Amino acid sequence: MAQFPGKLSLGSSLSHLVRLVNAVECVFRYNRKIFFTVVLFLTMTFMPETPKFHVSKGDNKKAAASLQRLRGKHYNVADELERIQLEYEREKAAGTITFRELLTKPLYYKPFITMQFMFFFQQFGAINVVMFYVQEIFNDAGTDLDPGANKKFRMFKDYQKKCAAFFVQV
Repeated sequence: MAQFPGKLSLGSSLSHLVRLVNAVECVFRYNRKIFFTVVLFLTMTFMPETPKFHVSKGDNKKAAASLQRLRGKHYNVADELERIQLEYEREKAAGTITFRELLTKPLYYKPFITMQFMFFFQQFGAINVVMFYVQEIFNDAGTDLDPGANKKFRMFKDYQKKCAAFFVQV
């Protein structure tokens, strides 16, 4: 009987120590995520604005400097800057549509709704689950499928999506 209170307090102490270690580990995991987020945020402040941003603001000199910084000192940025300017002019000439136009004009809402249904049925049709477990499915079915077949099935699925997207485009 005399040993019982000591064991109880030792057990309680060990229990509290384990909880403390777990709590410290959880805090470390959480702080590690915060640490990487802060480091990425701070390093992004040293990144230059994109050349396209400077072109959209009409400052071609800064666009060229930004492009030169991204490509290196010995890179001729004139051709690439000209392509960026032409692309920006094309985008500006094409104009924009409002969300209301997207949902009311047949030219926009037909492909938009079609793609939304395709995304919905892909996500809720369990194709991602099947593609993830395709190797085990074929192994359980008793086939001797090549281990690389999973990659081939995924490539075929991606090809189908690209073809569908091509035919839905306006």
